[in-house]
Amino acid sequence: QNVDSAKVILSSFFQKAAELALDIHNKTPSDSSPAQASAACFKLGEFAANLYSSLDARTTSDTWKRRNIAVAERRRELEVCSGEVKKLEKKARRSSDNMDAFNELWIHRETLKREVTMDERETRSVETSIKSYLFMAMKSYCSALKLSTPTTTDVSKHVFRLVSLWFKNCDKQETKAIVNEEIDLNSSTIPSYRFVPLIYQLFSRIDSPVDDDENSFQRILRRLVLKICAEHPYHGIVQLIALSNGKRVGSGVSGRHATAYLDNVGDAKVEAAKCVLQDLRKHGPDYVVALMGSYECLMDAYIDLALYSTTKIQDKQTEGISFSKCKLDLDVCMSGGRRGNRNTSITNMPVIITQPPPVRPDAKYGDGKEDPLGAERVVGFNSTFDLTPSGIHRPKIVKCHGSKGTIFKQLVKGEDDLRQDAIMQQVFGTVNDLLRQEDSNGNDFTRKSMGVSMFASSSRRLKLITYGIAPLSPASG
Repeated sequence: QNVDSAKVILSSFFQKAAELALDIHNKTPSDSSPAQASAACFKLGEFAANLYSSLDARTTSDTWKRRNIAVAERRRELEVCSGEVKKLEKKARRSSDNMDAFNELWIHRETLKREVTMDERETRSVETSIKSYLFMAMKSYCSALKLSTPTTTDVSKHVFRLVSLWFKNCDKQETKAIVNEEIDLNSSTIPSYRFVPLIYQLFSRIDSPVDDDENSFQRILRRLVLKICAEHPYHGIVQLIALSNGKRVGSGVSGRHATAYLDNVGDAKVEAAKCVLQDLRKHGPDYVVALMGSYECLMDAYIDLALYSTTKIQDKQTEGISFSKCKLDLDVCMSGGRRGNRNTSITNMPVIITQPPPVRPDAKYGDGKEDPLGAERVVGFNSTFDLTPSGIHRPKIVKCHGSKGTIFKQLVKGEDDLRQDAIMQQVFGTVNDLLRQEDSNGNDFTRKSMGVSMFASSSRRLKLITYGIAPLSPASG
C-alpha cells in the first residue's frame, strides 16, 4: 500500500507539477520561469531518487536475499513436483487406486505454480520500478541543473545526489546504460561550475577505459573532466596533475615503504590522468595550456622541497635555510620551467596554490592575463625556508608572494598523504555553506522543535575554520 501511494504521489503530483512548470517555461518564458521549473524538477528528482534508494536498499537487504533463496527453492520444488505429477498421471490412467494421490499432488503443483508466478511478477515489478525511478531521478536532476541560475540556493545537495546515483550505477549491467546515457546527453549543457565542488570525487574515478565504447563511463567522465579543466583551470589542473604524480612517493607514504605502497597501487589511474592531460594540451584554450606548464613547474618544485631530507641540518638549523644551498628553487615556475631569466610579466602564472579563486559561473578568470577575481597569482618566494619545531617528517614553512603584495605562509609536507585532509576540508566547507543558508532556507520545523536559540547561525557568523590544502602527489602537499 505504501508503494502504491508513493506511485500515486509521484505521478499525480510531482511529475505533473514538473511537466506543467517545464511547459510554462518553454511556451511563455519569464524571469521567474527558470527558477520555478528547476525547483519543480529538483523536487521530482529528489522524490524519485528516494523511491529508488528505498527499493535499492530493499533488494540488497538480507531479507531480500533470504526471499530469493526461498523463491529458488520453490522453483526447484515445482520442477520436482511437475515430474512426479507426470509419473502419477500415467499410473492413474492404468489404475484408479493412484487417482487420490495424483489429485493431491496436482493441487500442490498448482499452488506452487501460483506462488512462483507471484514471485516472478514481484521481482519484475521491483526491477522495472528501480530502473524507472532511477531514470526519472537522473533526467529530472539534469533538467533542473540546466535551468537553475547562479542565484539558486541549495543546489549542491542535488549535484551530490546526481553524481552519487551515477557512480553507484555506472558499472552495473542492469542500470549503467540509464545513468551513463543521461550524463552523456546532458553534461555538455549543464554548467560545469556545478561540478567543481566535486572535483576530488570526479577525478579520483579516472581510470583506463575498459573498451572502445564512446558511451562508456570512463569516456564520459573524461569528457566532463576536460570540460571542467578547460573552463575552470585554476580549480581542476592542480588535481589532475596531482593524480598524474601518483608514482612520486619518495621513500614512502604515511609510514609505508615506497615499494610496498607502489606494489598495491596500479598504474592505470596515473596513465589515464596523463592521457587526460595530453588531451587538454591538444584541445584546451591556449592560456590553459600555458597554465598547465606553469603549474607543473611549480608543483614539481614543491614536491622536490617536500621530499627533501633535512635530517642532516634540522639539528643545527631550523630557520632561514637557504633554498640555493639545498639546490632547491620554488621560483622555477617564474621562468616557464628554466632556471634564471625570470618572467616579470607573470602572464599565465598559477594562482596561490592554496588559495584558488572563487568559482565563477561565467568561467571568466582573466584568460591568464590578469589576476582572477578574488585571488592572487604567484610572483615569487622568500629565498629561505623554515622547519617546524616538531613532526615526524619536519614539514617546511615557506612564504609565497602574491601579485597584490600579500604574503602567504605555506606548510609543505612530505611522506604524508594529504588527500584525506583535503576531503575533510571539503566537508567543512559544505557545512559552512549549510550554516550560511540556514536563515534563508527557514527550517521552521527544526526551529520550533529545538528552539530559536539553536539557530540563526548565519547572523551569529558560526562557521568552521578551514585551511587550503592542495595534495601534489600521494606523498606530498
